[in-house]
Amino acid sequence: MMDQTEFTAAVLEAEPTLYRVAKAMLGSEHDCADAAQQAILRAWEQLGTLRRPQYFKTWLTRILINECNAILRRRQRFAPYEPEAAAAIPAPAAEDHSDLYAALLTLEDKYRLPVVLYYLEGFKTREIARMLGVPEGTVKTRLRAAREQLRKILEAACFAFDQRVRQTLENLPAQPQPARRFPFRRALSAIGVAAALCVSVSAFAASDLPAAIGRTFTLLLHGEDAQLLQDYTVTPAPGTVVDENDKYRMTVESVLFDESAGAGLVSLHLENKSGDGVMPFGTLELHPQYQNLPDVVWSNLTECYGSEDGQYNFNVMYGEDGFCGSAFYLDTSRSTANDYYIEGAFIPSGDYTPGTPLRFVAQEVGKTQKTSDGAYIGRITLEVSMAGFEQMPSLKSADGSITLSQIGLRMTAQQPGEMLIDRIERIAVKMKDGSELVMREDESGDGVGIDQTLYALGFGPDAGFDSDTVVYVLARTFDLADVQSVIVNGTEYPLSA
Repeated sequence: MMDQTEFTAAVLEAEPTLYRVAKAMLGSEHDCADAAQQAILRAWEQLGTLRRPQYFKTWLTRILINECNAILRRRQRFAPYEPEAAAAIPAPAAEDHSDLYAALLTLEDKYRLPVVLYYLEGFKTREIARMLGVPEGTVKTRLRAAREQLRKILEAACFAFDQRVRQTLENLPAQPQPARRFPFRRALSAIGVAAALCVSVSAFAASDLPAAIGRTFTLLLHGEDAQLLQDYTVTPAPGTVVDENDKYRMTVESVLFDESAGAGLVSLHLENKSGDGVMPFGTLELHPQYQNLPDVVWSNLTECYGSEDGQYNFNVMYGEDGFCGSAFYLDTSRSTANDYYIEGAFIPSGDYTPGTPLRFVAQEVGKTQKTSDGAYIGRITLEVSMAGFEQMPSLKSADGSITLSQIGLRMTAQQPGEMLIDRIERIAVKMKDGSELVMREDESGDGVGIDQTLYALGFGPDAGFDSDTVVYVLARTFDLADVQSVIVNGTEYPLSA
């Protein structure tokens, strides 16, 4: 592990990138310095979790982005750009003369607009090309020229930021302090979803307890799809997969896991034993324009999220400190003020070994515990071993790059450059009768995308893995005997057992 001298040198080497990233996301010099300070301290505390020092810069930048996002959440600026929304955002204070905005104003229109669209609004170069009516290569050329101009203009604006960074490094604790450990290998292509979210801790409307309990994945799967998966869904006997503390009792109701593709579903019931109506988590609510879209499965879901000290984050773990990527959703139709029915999709990371037992945990925000290897993770307050799962059949492409099961799709490539998960625009499962079941499509004829996936996880060389992989948990399923191929970005991959 790096010592303090090596850590300081690595941070200073990455400092220009940290500044540009923070400046692009936050604008305010004060906020940029705050985000950098928090990111450096968090990285120092969590240094033992960095397995490959050669990826320090990427790792630190991800921590910085998390800190910037936390500041943006406090600003309540998760809403996607719209003229009406932009007008409602207060202008910067008079004393906050943003060097970035001043520098942008010095650029010609043909350079300034691509920069704003690409770096501030998050559009891809091909989307900007369509917007401006120019070839994609022209967009890339203008971005490159704009970057060079901005780099020269902003060189003089970095002094205060540099001073804050150096002061932080000079005052590091003697030893790394406990910190929550997060799975930094999660390289999710979820910018579009995140941009549509706003944080909410409001309670859902209470409803009567369901007449029938023990139903499997009624929230995440269509009824006919759940029926197709019934043979592989494990439903433990009532009261057998349970843990509780002084406040809550947690029961795992159903588990469905496909090791071949690396995709799983879990449903649970969380009971508030005190009956005080206080949920141990907040929820992420979608803005109205992103709710109930007919072809976007997540637009109908309410995600659970622990954002305040004392609240719970839900995770699926393996080994002592291995985390799955996951998303958990509250079934508001079944839940009441003191009974919460939750369903989640999860994907083990690239270091998962088939056959390793899985366990479901609730971790308390703001508390930590130390593992046997010295790493710190969020304190586990509830924990149950996942029921043994039924092996599911799957299909593969001839080159082994595609694996498809009834709930998961796994793709692997050896290509360098942009991560595989960011290169995928369209996924469809082609049936033997010639029909296609579209799982993902960035744009459709009416301008609304299609997304029939519950969760996606990408991991590749930037996170220390030998290949570039993306896994999707599917919200729609099918009979594998009817499947002919998978089509990805127009390329068809025939499949066989």
